[in-house]
Amino acid sequence: MNILIICEGNTDKHLIGFYLEKKENYKYQKRSEFFTIQLEKNQFQINLSNQENNITIVSVGGKTRIFGFFEKVKEYISQVRDKQKLINKIVIMIDRDEDSERDLLNMFNNKISNINTWEKMSISNQMFDEVDVDFFLLVIPPESNGAMERFVINSLKDKYDYIVDEVEVCVDNISKKNKEFRNNERLKDKAKLGCVLSILSPEWSLDKLTEKMKQINWEELDKFNRVYSKIFK
Repeated sequence: MNILIICEGNTDKHLIGFYLEKKENYKYQKRSEFFTIQLEKNQFQINLSNQENNITIVSVGGKTRIFGFFEKVKEYISQVRDKQKLINKIVIMIDRDEDSERDLLNMFNNKISNINTWEKMSISNQMFDEVDVDFFLLVIPPESNGAMERFVINSLKDKYDYIVDEVEVCVDNISKKNKEFRNNERLKDKAKLGCVLSILSPEWSLDKLTEKMKQINWEELDKFNRVYSKIFK
């Protein structure tokens, strides 16, 4: 089965890649077995596979670019002539931020009916008339406002509450004196996540955030797994 996962940014891309590698026994591949769409500037992909599935994860460079890339994928599917190259499942991962469910569905011109639920989508194809694709709009956090960083912080809190609580207080106090942080919750959450991961893996404290993420046993975090495991149902 060929699965395409579309997400906003590189942190999301690496996070789901780490999860698949640790929890679902996927291995990284140099090339995709099915995905040949030309990416634009600031768009990146990684490819994984196991004995059952091929997965390509693409970060498109922000929420505002999700719908345009989704339309590009549908056009690609319409022209595929080799059944082995067809995309069988599409997962789109987006941050909820302050958006309502209606706001999120409006992003797709109401062509999608639900969030966090699998649904079927029929796409016209030059060779096969129509192909059915399983589609899933994964919104993070699933039940509250916020972004991926806040969701990961809350997931880590279930296991490392003593660390997360202290970091949250510290960053909140600093933000009162820092104009850049003061009215920017997303930026504060990025700082908090970076601090927590640095404490959990201090020997990697000067490395990139995505490298720190490799040190966390994501498969042990129940809240995180409940959401990400939906991709494989």
